[in-house]
Amino acid sequence: MSWACTRDEMKWWLLAALMLASCKEKPARCVVSGASTLVANLDDDDADGRVDGLQSPPSRDDDDVLSVSACRGPVSLRGVPEGEVRLWQRGDGGWAPLRQGQLEESTLGIEVVRGRSPSWRTPAEVLIGDAGVLSITAPPVLLRHVASPVKEVWVTEVTDAAFGSTAAFSSSLERAVSPLPVRRLPGDLARADRWVQDAFQGASMGGRALVLRLPRGGELRGLSNVSHGRGLPSSIGVLSTGVLQDSRFDYGGDVDVLPPHGEFPEGRLLAGKDVSPELLAWFEAQGAQTPAVLVPTSWLLSGHVDDVVLPLASSGAALRVAMPSTSLGQAVAPMHVEFNRACQRHLDEAETILRAAVAPTALEVLRVPVVFVPRASDGGVLAESFVPNPINAVVIGKQVLMGAPDAGLAGASLQRAVSAAFEDAGLAPGWLDVSAYAPRGGSVHCAVELVGR
Repeated sequence: MSWACTRDEMKWWLLAALMLASCKEKPARCVVSGASTLVANLDDDDADGRVDGLQSPPSRDDDDVLSVSACRGPVSLRGVPEGEVRLWQRGDGGWAPLRQGQLEESTLGIEVVRGRSPSWRTPAEVLIGDAGVLSITAPPVLLRHVASPVKEVWVTEVTDAAFGSTAAFSSSLERAVSPLPVRRLPGDLARADRWVQDAFQGASMGGRALVLRLPRGGELRGLSNVSHGRGLPSSIGVLSTGVLQDSRFDYGGDVDVLPPHGEFPEGRLLAGKDVSPELLAWFEAQGAQTPAVLVPTSWLLSGHVDDVVLPLASSGAALRVAMPSTSLGQAVAPMHVEFNRACQRHLDEAETILRAAVAPTALEVLRVPVVFVPRASDGGVLAESFVPNPINAVVIGKQVLMGAPDAGLAGASLQRAVSAAFEDAGLAPGWLDVSAYAPRGGSVHCAVELVGR
């Protein structure tokens, strides 16, 4: 049996074939446009002990990789430093690198590695073939302030008596903050580094809890190197500021946050005047809690702002802080009179700077009796509190946790006067055993970090 078609039928078949070929070669154009805000991939979803943003490729089910359905074609980044944003394509085994920047007919994955930095403040652009442009930004890192909720409390667990065991402090801390959980970080692995506040700073990004890993170096600065696999919870992100120098003025004890006030609904950065320009620039890149209020701290042996200002939850419209008063301290335990007069001049300068910075918000200062003693150092004669500085404290709600003094009758007299000052202000003083910290110049705030939700 033979088959033949007419000329009109042949034309129809040829037209259909051409149309089919055209559809295969030119898929329908898809459109990608708009803007997305991505939280940096700083947690550890697969619980392997590494920050997810350092893994290559990210795990298959990583919840911080943005999926974008797009047509195939070239994909590129514009307006972002190399390595800050990573691009992937979805394969059978999960995410895989783009081959020569070409997206096959697959899902595009976009991942922010660290977030805002001095070199990346403006939105980045992801160019996807002729499909369009997607604008990518990261939310700011917000340091935790005194009115923020607390999820858990961190402390270092040093068990070796030769290094000064922190067991007594940890136990007294657990009793004081109960029912909040206390996480004991592995201090023995960190060469007896016990300064949690100097190593980490509680913060958040896009509503997710994280901690800043602050720039600290040297063999006795091991806490800064503790990873998810060595004690940090995998659900909490860890972010380095990228500042590599090791300056005591860049430690967490020299960085704090004033409570929300005026034009600063997320609180405002408070630091010592000698904080490095590099670290200050990183905070300024966040664009949320700066410009910082900088007060003089280099006259202190610690060099840290947590020995000068203790932010308190605001009462009414006023901003509240506690500050040392050597004038009150001399009335309780007179010693080194002229030296303490000089210290008071530094404190008065700090208060003047604070009042001018927060205006027109009123500043309410709770003055707490403190006595400083001179200590010789490479920087000259510097000031150290005679007993553990009550300003170097942790505030949880109305509770103020301070280091108990151990200096005979003078220390006991100062403790009673400090308790009365906080009680008169409607706060509840609590005293902890800081014998593992005080001989090294620290107290409760140095020893503890509060991590938010």
